[in-house]
Amino acid sequence: MLLRDPKRAAGRRRRPRRYSAWTFVAPVALIAAVIIVVSVIRSTLDERATGAATTTATTTAPTTVAVSTTDAVTTVQARRHRVRSGESLSSIAEDFDTTVDALTDLNPDLDPLRLTPGDIIKVR
Repeated sequence: MLLRDPKRAAGRRRRPRRYSAWTFVAPVALIAAVIIVVSVIRSTLDERATGAATTTATTTAPTTVAVSTTDAVTTVQARRHRVRSGESLSSIAEDFDTTVDALTDLNPDLDPLRLTPGDIIKVR
């Protein structure tokens, strides 16, 4: 078996590897594109969240209902609330200083597990 001559292989020089500009530019451009896409998605979601909060504040206007008793007429405010994304019955009860049981009594046909954004519930 013939082996290569080590002196001959050692004398040969390797050519230096040439890198093109795209070797460095392509990964940087990819990272920049990902950062831009994530920023746009985040700002869109933030705008939706703040927009939902301002529209809900305008739609929860109290209405006055007169209830007559034997001696006097008392005024009770019946308030309704439009459910926003991410709210649960317990968070709504906490916002209006009431209990979950009181909300389920006011809304007998409401299923707390199927609460969806846009539902209108009585809170008082």
